[in-house]
Amino acid sequence: MKPKLFVLAYFLLVTNLFSQWYWPSPFPHGITLEGIHMININVGFAVGVNGTVLKTTDGGSTWTQTNFVNQSTLNSVYFADEKIGYILDDMGSIFKTTNGGNDWQMLTANISVYRSIYFLNKDTGFVCGSYGYISKTINGGLTWEKKRSKTINTLNKIYFVNNKVGFAVGKEGTITRTIDGGDSWTGISVDLTTELKSVSFVDDRTGWVVGNHGGIFNTVDGGTNWNKQFSSSATNFSSAYFKDKDNGNVFGDLDYYTNDGGKSWDIIGTCYNFLSIYFIDNLNGWGVGKFGEIARTVDGGKIWMSLDNIYFGDFRSVQFLNKSIGWAGTWSNVLKTVDGGSTWKKIFNRTGFIVFFMDENTGFVVGDGIMKTSNAGITWDTLYYKTSGGVIQSASFIDNCIWAVVGNAVVKTTDKGKN
Repeated sequence: MKPKLFVLAYFLLVTNLFSQWYWPSPFPHGITLEGIHMININVGFAVGVNGTVLKTTDGGSTWTQTNFVNQSTLNSVYFADEKIGYILDDMGSIFKTTNGGNDWQMLTANISVYRSIYFLNKDTGFVCGSYGYISKTINGGLTWEKKRSKTINTLNKIYFVNNKVGFAVGKEGTITRTIDGGDSWTGISVDLTTELKSVSFVDDRTGWVVGNHGGIFNTVDGGTNWNKQFSSSATNFSSAYFKDKDNGNVFGDLDYYTNDGGKSWDIIGTCYNFLSIYFIDNLNGWGVGKFGEIARTVDGGKIWMSLDNIYFGDFRSVQFLNKSIGWAGTWSNVLKTVDGGSTWKKIFNRTGFIVFFMDENTGFVVGDGIMKTSNAGITWDTLYYKTSGGVIQSASFIDNCIWAVVGNAVVKTTDKGKN
């Protein structure tokens, strides 16, 4: 009997210990967000894995999780107004709310693997998905009519320029177009090696589509002919937005901006890897993506700001000086909390495999190099930079001495990094 009693006691001890842990931050728990739709400058919704539906009423500064009917991955969201909205999931279901997201009703189930949804108004909308699936409703989703898309390739995104002209894009460079409000479609392929993920038009003639292998294609004749503007095996694009014929953004493994209609492209400093973006006008836009990232721009996409209390990436290190003040490092950021971890703020855009602070002002970050701050993270000095690939994954701090493993060598300083 004694061994059994010991096992039982151990189980109760471990259960009690872990029951005292809770997730104070970040919210919403680092889940990937697949879609976003802003109704106006204040009210919007974001959706993602595990049946996550988030709502903001202050332009994205804070988000609350709303009740949803299942735990599937939600691929796309679209709201006709503040009350009526639609969501697609990866199980082939369409959901509708008529009270601003408080309750959701399933309209269809297990029809296709839907990828994207778009509504022209509260009654007329479209979905697209696997095997070239396009369907249209004219009664707010009560019934749907399948349309001939002229392709069997998966369609990832559907988008309308106006009530008549629309596009759906997908695998093998597929672009299918309608000019009669979605009743008939004609398809072409711009590049068999490119899976297209997003489409953006500034008028009924000028538009862009983007996809993997860095593919950016432009049309100036309403989609009859397309010209490849950019290609790179180093990146895959998942979303795009152009505010006019000259200025636009594309997002993926790397994020780019153009101010000459795509003739040249500049890399944006911070990579957000958005999976979905939405602009309510030429200046105000929001983007969502992996690890719960939500960011906002107020200048048409040149500068993006990550919003507070949202997941910042895979955490690699954490240190607290006391019960309130602490730091954490991720693949791309160094964060600080002053309230015991309930909220976090970015203080440095750099890989933080190891974060170590000697006091509230003096700290070190180890990643693709060794950086030091003497003013609580306001400014940083580079003590050592790793010129080749990879990161420094191990370091030790004792008094004034620092050791770090760099490749096959160990570097050392005995004066807090001065030399």
